[in-house]
Amino acid sequence: MQLSRSFLVRAALTLAAATAFSAAWAANVLIVNGASTAGDLITDTNDATTNLQGQLTSAGHTVTVSDGVPAIISTYDEIWDIGFIPTLTATTQSQYLGHLKLGKRLRLMGENNSSLFTARNNSILAFMNAAGVGALTFRAPSGDDVPNQGGGSDSIENVLPGFTSPNFIPNNQVIFAAPGGVTTAGSGVFLTRRPDGTSGTGIIYGKLVVMFDTNFLQNDTTIFSNTSQPFLNNLIAPAPTAAKTLNGLGRPFSVAIFSGSAYVADTAAHTVWKVDLATGQKTAVAGTGEQGFNGDGIDALQAQLDTPSGVAVDSSGVLYIADTGNHVVRKVGTPGVPGALMTTVAGVPTAYAVGESTDRQCATTPGPTCTAATALRLFGPRAVAVDADDNVYIADRMNQQIKKLDVSTGYIFVVAGVAGLPGSNDGPAFGPTPARLNSPVGVAVGGDGSVYIADEGNNKIRVVSAANVFTLFTGASLVRPTGVALRGNGELLIANYGQHVILDRPFCSECSTMTVAGTGTPGSGGVVGGPATAMQLNSPIAVAVDGDTLYVADLLNGRIVAVNLLPTGPIIQ
Repeated sequence: MQLSRSFLVRAALTLAAATAFSAAWAANVLIVNGASTAGDLITDTNDATTNLQGQLTSAGHTVTVSDGVPAIISTYDEIWDIGFIPTLTATTQSQYLGHLKLGKRLRLMGENNSSLFTARNNSILAFMNAAGVGALTFRAPSGDDVPNQGGGSDSIENVLPGFTSPNFIPNNQVIFAAPGGVTTAGSGVFLTRRPDGTSGTGIIYGKLVVMFDTNFLQNDTTIFSNTSQPFLNNLIAPAPTAAKTLNGLGRPFSVAIFSGSAYVADTAAHTVWKVDLATGQKTAVAGTGEQGFNGDGIDALQAQLDTPSGVAVDSSGVLYIADTGNHVVRKVGTPGVPGALMTTVAGVPTAYAVGESTDRQCATTPGPTCTAATALRLFGPRAVAVDADDNVYIADRMNQQIKKLDVSTGYIFVVAGVAGLPGSNDGPAFGPTPARLNSPVGVAVGGDGSVYIADEGNNKIRVVSAANVFTLFTGASLVRPTGVALRGNGELLIANYGQHVILDRPFCSECSTMTVAGTGTPGSGGVVGGPATAMQLNSPIAVAVDGDTLYVADLLNGRIVAVNLLPTGPIIQ
């Protein structure tokens, strides 16, 4: 029985995807602890099993430990075979291949100890050959094969982990004994590499993960210098949990996080609220509650808004509001402070038009031909975002464009889209056949300046790079995306409004997309502190990320749901 290579490697995954269970985050896990002979290795394996079992249980999984492979394994979502003494029998091989074919996760632990290396690893190699993952090449198992790093077999060596994640690993290194190693990974992707890049100790092949040292599971701080446990925690990647809800927020259309508070655009109340994240207490910072426009340069709490739909806060705490019904972007200099003034920074109040800046190239050559932001009419601006320089990006929905306000000059210019002309083609941002958008309603800016767009009418996530506008993500799993936010590790969080879930899209094009919150059925059920994928959302329309916490504007439930994302695992190097 041989699985196709395409089946096993259809996603060269980040470990976030590598630890996403096929059915649910709370998985039924089997640990095969097969050590029964060979002296002190029994202790090593039993210690590893005990530690692993505890960590998996803490992550919310149901764990069974067996000294051998049970006759029936179909009830398990994931298997960790860490018993490195026995070989894999023909029966076990057939069982494991069937497990993979069902789309479930399998982790095999090889051995680098010279006295046991050959038998165990040859057995794993035979299994991998049957699984169709291609050829691997091993270093000689005897002695220390990395120069100047110890003098004998089983010497401690530094292995560069392939992750940037919240479980910090000092000096970006994992330390464990690894005299053996794999120099070529076949069709897999290395999970860990030595500093000189010559070999690795862990490889991912889609649903199959292979490690060639079990000791790192032990959490022996004497040997592993406190770096083993973060490595294991990232490998397990616990499920996101619904940390808390902030309720009574009317119709929250957008949320931004700054300095311990959530700023929420409430379209029903024509108000922007400031909500203390610790206490849940809300106070108004902009708007009177009455729909309309009554001027600029007045106290923000005396200034009328009309269906505010987007909010963003810059690095100094300045609040920007997409005042959709008034067709402008407003600014509150010090929100929440008595006397803070409301001013218009882009658009002409209550006047809308299909139009763009006089010079689409202001992005590269700002000058006198550029349009002042307050002279250019917008049309139903829906969302705002700020970049690292505190410039403001505007999802000008009815104009089918993303615009940028350069705060240093006051000029506004087009980033993507053609005024008033919806479309779906990729291509250059400017030129004779520029890329078009269709109802852009969400925008986020990466650290490199790339602009991410929730292109709702096209059911796409679009990216504006330095040269082009291209589609990052589309497909049946994306229905009316309305909000986007970026994590520090490059992952994109998406409010998938039409399916009532939040998606996590890793940065690499081959990686799998996961559901991190919502069940797919609209409602308000779920338990705070439980899995976020078991908490119902109802028309989630926007997202914001602050560190490892995701905030969801859960529109029809009138609340903000905070989700603890926890480690998403390594980014493959």
